[in-house]
Amino acid sequence: MKNIPSRTILFITGAFVSHECWSEWMTFFASRGYTCHNPAWPNKDASVPTLRQRHPDANVAANGLRTVTDHYEQFARQLPEQPVLIGHSFGGLMTQLLLNRGVGAAGVAIQSGPPQFLLSTKWSFI
Repeated sequence: MKNIPSRTILFITGAFVSHECWSEWMTFFASRGYTCHNPAWPNKDASVPTLRQRHPDANVAANGLRTVTDHYEQFARQLPEQPVLIGHSFGGLMTQLLLNRGVGAAGVAIQSGPPQFLLSTKWSFI
């Protein structure tokens, strides 16, 4: 492969899943020589069964878009190279926000969540 901007990938989870959802993706990319990271959201760093037992969790509910995006920015800036960002749902939105902040060599937003107040019920949007 040529013109690869980075050999490091940072996976960014959406709001309604655990960071463990990236495990198969990480295995796939690691087997191809990438260094992969999938840090949990603040207050969501437990196993799925533990998170379910804590539900509803006021600490998780207190996470806002800015807080979580800042969390991923701090993580990414500590890496030895700018990572490729791959995010799903609100993780896709955070991927776009991080790229706008100059964080990340490239980004992939999978079914990106819309910013607040930009959701439309028009069929063409859906």
